[in-house]
Amino acid sequence: PGEKKDMNEKNKKSAKNQQETEANRKREYKEKHGISEREFSELFYSYSKDARQSLNSEIAHAFSHRLQKCNPRKFIMRSNRIGVNTTIALSRILSDKPKLKKLDLHENIIRNRGCQAICELLLSPDCNITSLDIGSNDIGPDGINPLCDILKNVKPQEEESTSVVSHSDSKLPNIHIPLSRQPSFKSSVTNQDESEEPTQNCKLNTLILGSEPNDLYTNKLDNVVLKSLASSLSSNYVLHTLDLNRNNSMGKRDQSAFLELAKTLEINKTLVNLRLGETNMKTSSAVTLLQSIANHPNIRYLDIHGNNLKHDIGSPLVKLLAHPKCCLSVLLLHKNRLGMKGISILANALIKNKSLTTLNLAKNQLEDHGSEVVANILSKNQSISYLNLHENNINAKGGSAIADSIQKNPIIHTLILSNNKIHNNGATSFGKALLLNQSLENIDLSLNNISDEGGVNCIMALASNNSLKNIKLQNNHLNSASGQTILTVLSKNRQILNFDVRGNQIDHSTFLAIKSKLKKNKLFLQQIEPNQMKKEVIRLQYTTYLLEQAKQEIHQIRQSRFKTESELDTQVEQSLAYKQKQNDVIKEIRENINLQDGIIIDISKKIDHVEKESNTFRTAAKENAKELEEHIDSVKKVLKNTQLDVKSNEDSLAELEANYEPSVEKLNTLLENRKEQLKTTSQVRDEKQKAIKKLKSMIAKYKTKVSVKESDAIEEQFAKEQKDMEVQKLLDTPKSLLPKDGLDFQSLLKLDIGGVNLNEKMDTHSPLLQGLSTNSDFVQTGSDFIGQ
Repeated sequence: PGEKKDMNEKNKKSAKNQQETEANRKREYKEKHGISEREFSELFYSYSKDARQSLNSEIAHAFSHRLQKCNPRKFIMRSNRIGVNTTIALSRILSDKPKLKKLDLHENIIRNRGCQAICELLLSPDCNITSLDIGSNDIGPDGINPLCDILKNVKPQEEESTSVVSHSDSKLPNIHIPLSRQPSFKSSVTNQDESEEPTQNCKLNTLILGSEPNDLYTNKLDNVVLKSLASSLSSNYVLHTLDLNRNNSMGKRDQSAFLELAKTLEINKTLVNLRLGETNMKTSSAVTLLQSIANHPNIRYLDIHGNNLKHDIGSPLVKLLAHPKCCLSVLLLHKNRLGMKGISILANALIKNKSLTTLNLAKNQLEDHGSEVVANILSKNQSISYLNLHENNINAKGGSAIADSIQKNPIIHTLILSNNKIHNNGATSFGKALLLNQSLENIDLSLNNISDEGGVNCIMALASNNSLKNIKLQNNHLNSASGQTILTVLSKNRQILNFDVRGNQIDHSTFLAIKSKLKKNKLFLQQIEPNQMKKEVIRLQYTTYLLEQAKQEIHQIRQSRFKTESELDTQVEQSLAYKQKQNDVIKEIRENINLQDGIIIDISKKIDHVEKESNTFRTAAKENAKELEEHIDSVKKVLKNTQLDVKSNEDSLAELEANYEPSVEKLNTLLENRKEQLKTTSQVRDEKQKAIKKLKSMIAKYKTKVSVKESDAIEEQFAKEQKDMEVQKLLDTPKSLLPKDGLDFQSLLKLDIGGVNLNEKMDTHSPLLQGLSTNSDFVQTGSDFIGQ
């Protein structure tokens, strides 16, 4: 039995440990991914419905791997074929996640019903989402209209402050990403998660409804939706980022929606990031919109690419750039038709502007004259660090001008001149420029008809340049000579990390050698600066730790402030209620005091009356006490006389017992005399009974004045006298009460005459009665005697 108990205890402990480990595992899973395992199973079931896949472990594992990007603050599921069912389940799951700040469902298939489910999520009381990305989801007006209603009449608690990150800190395209992809405009706004929360339920400050060039789907937003958004923005003071890229239907029918947006921007002062690329916006509408933005200098990110805009937009842009409070940091004008005239209009404003860091002028038909204007801008501007001149039909002359302008420019670090015609002369000019420039980190000279002549001159300059890290010369006419030059340069300059020479005539072995050299350069840099990286990581970890502590302290301070405010409110309410209760109690006390005063007056009157009655009663009681004492004395005297009579009777009975046989005659005489005496005693007894009754009534009435001992003595004396009277009553029993046939002594003793049993009362006369019982002649005569 002991072993069984031990085994049971061990099993219980192991089961308890398993439960604890399972609970810890579930808690860690929820802390890591932001959702519990039950919520994951619900989400995966809905996802399998949307994807029309069977439920198996491999698909579940793949879906779980996609959720690894998610955490309690961010839920990111881009390009995952999420449909309507998954979105509905997700909105239900995330409705009680107050820590969630960012929801990214870009490039899925949520459609109108999914967008409506997200609107329900935004209206939930525990929702704190500030950034929403539902671009490229095949959403139409029916899905966006509820969102427009949510965005109306939203005001912050305090003024929100947004700041633009400098171009050196933003994520700009390097040599590996496609040139058509632009720098992420989201990086221009920092601390989105820490922005002030509005007073109403909707806390959105970033809304992305546009799509990227490589996305599979686009949203179907027309001019009606843009009008609804414009009317919502007129009363919204929280939203600072709006992306509507690649919604072509907005300007197909008419341009009235853009005019409504221009009117809204004159009122709204919180919107700082606006993307309206490829929306079929015409030049006239763009001019009106830019004029409104010129009066709104807080705009920091402006994207109007792909609308075939002409040089007429130059004048409002000049007004915006020349504004003394201009904050514009990113300006994307690619895929338009500015030409040499448009860039000439912008030249003076761009030279004087000190806030613009990113400028995209790709596909704007600048040619050589426009490129010379751009070169003049680069030589004098002190803020532009990213410049894209892709596909502008720039020849060697324009390329040389741009190369000369960057020789002493300490700001620019990214230059894109791909798909132009700078040829060998332009490449040679860039080689000379790279000998002097020490700020350029990324350069793209792809598709420029460069051969070994210009390529070698440009590549040889890289041996003494310590700033370039990413170089792109793909799809030119470079041969093995350029390849060998690249190898020698890479062996000397170990700062170069990426050198793209694909699409040239370099043999495969040289290409592989270039790759290996680049790998060695990367390893070399990792070996040179591991400690610096570690220190930087430690510093960043420490700063994040401090930030988290500060956030926790701020959160605790807010909670304590809220608690104190709530406690103060409750205390104020309690004090008001207490005062009200005090007033009510005071009223009741005053009423009770008035009632008690009346009662006291009545009681005082009654006391006076009772005192008068008590005085009269005392006088009467004294008189009655005197009478009672006198009567008690008389009763005592009577009792003494009766006692003497009883004693004399006892003596006579004793004598009778001694002389009963010789003196029967004397007994008869004595009986006659006794009769006479008994008559007198009966009279005395009646008087005595009357006196006793009167005495009892007096005792009951004035019991307080008579001592208890005296009343007990009187009652005992009265009981003795009553017994004697009962004996005498027996002696006075008439003959008629006796039986006719005679009476023997035993039956005589059993007679109950007047409530007295002779057998009990004749003990004192036992000698006489014994003698009578032994006399047989007395059987008949005894009854006559007793009767007499």
